[in-house]
Amino acid sequence: MYAQVHNEKIVDFVKEKNKETKYTVSNCTGAQLIGKSGIAKGHKIVIYIGGGKQLQKDYPNLKVQNDSLITYV
Repeated sequence: MYAQVHNEKIVDFVKEKNKETKYTVSNCTGAQLIGKSGIAKGHKIVIYIGGGKQLQKDYPNLKVQNDSLITYV
């Protein structure tokens, strides 16, 4: 997934689909794409257990939840 966050076509796809939905969700490391797209700026987000610190570091505008306590938001 980490390679895909540099794929502008995929990131743009996430941005465009977000405009068409009430909720946009991801699974596991898909949170990296959500973070990269900017659509979760200022919102709560969670990733797989152990990935929260890196997600917060990569996207400081997200409200990354403690992934050992929260499994979805």
